[in-house]
Amino acid sequence: MDFVTRRPNGVAARLWAAASESGIGPHDPLAPFIDAMADAAEGIETVGQEIKGAAATITTAHPTFTDDNLCTLAHLLRPDMHRLARAVQIKALVTAACTAVALLVGAFAAGYFFHDDRQLVAGVSAGQQECHDQPNGGTICFIPVWSKLPPTSGR
Repeated sequence: MDFVTRRPNGVAARLWAAASESGIGPHDPLAPFIDAMADAAEGIETVGQEIKGAAATITTAHPTFTDDNLCTLAHLLRPDMHRLARAVQIKALVTAACTAVALLVGAFAAGYFFHDDRQLVAGVSAGQQECHDQPNGGTICFIPVWSKLPPTSGR
């Protein structure tokens, strides 16, 4: 059951309707963020309605807010703000990881593309197979391998 059918009216339903129109569904990676925003908006709407109801009952010209009232308001909003903060942190971490991977892939691709004819790694074949006759009548054949790369010129 998605969020809209659980809360068919109110600000939370309007938020999810706008998200759905934008192409964000209940299984989208942004769904927890939208869900947290909807919960927070609904909490704010509920507190607003409670404040309107309390304001209608006040008969004096100077309403007073006590520490208990403010504490109650803070406790009502606290769980929704934690969910919102968590969703924002997860989004930031995913964005940072994707950026790091993209930069790493880009750096390796640029290094490979611009290396010209220079050898990149020591221990890789440096040429064709060579054979040398030995004084005892044998022949030694080997493939030369870079053990130390030659110095680069220019760049």
